[in-house]
Amino acid sequence: TLFPYTTLFRSQLQTYEAENIGYFITPIETPNGIIFTDNLASKIYLLKDNNVEILVSSAGCGRYFSISADGSEIGYKSINLQGKQAPYVINLTNKKISQLHSFEEKCGQLSFFDNNTAFNVNKNFFFGSKSIQNFTTSNIAPVSPDGNFIVYDEIGRAHV
Repeated sequence: TLFPYTTLFRSQLQTYEAENIGYFITPIETPNGIIFTDNLASKIYLLKDNNVEILVSSAGCGRYFSISADGSEIGYKSINLQGKQAPYVINLTNKKISQLHSFEEKCGQLSFFDNNTAFNVNKNFFFGSKSIQNFTTSNIAPVSPDGNFIVYDEIGRAHV
């Protein structure tokens, strides 16, 4: 009867080995190739024509990254060595990386809507050419495709 426990232990050990070795998650197909991240969400990759390219490497950059509606841009949050955060966009056509705001204490995940970007920095929410002062510090606050609604969570309560 010891065999099931040995098999369970071996299975768990293989799982832990996979975490240490690494694996790929969140594949999204775009016109420019397949975008994905790793199990640590520490890199964003592009797979195109059987070649894998690291587009960016930064703590947490692959966690909740977003793709524009036309698949031409990737939005993500970068965290520097001091723990400060900033929103970035990668243009997949020319691989240009653009920082959209300075590094600050808190920055939400970047999202796209109607050919615009939306992100939260400290208590300011920027969407397109507009901004809202004294907003919440929600990490994820996507904007509706038409730009008329923001969905966010504040202290466990969802808002639209």
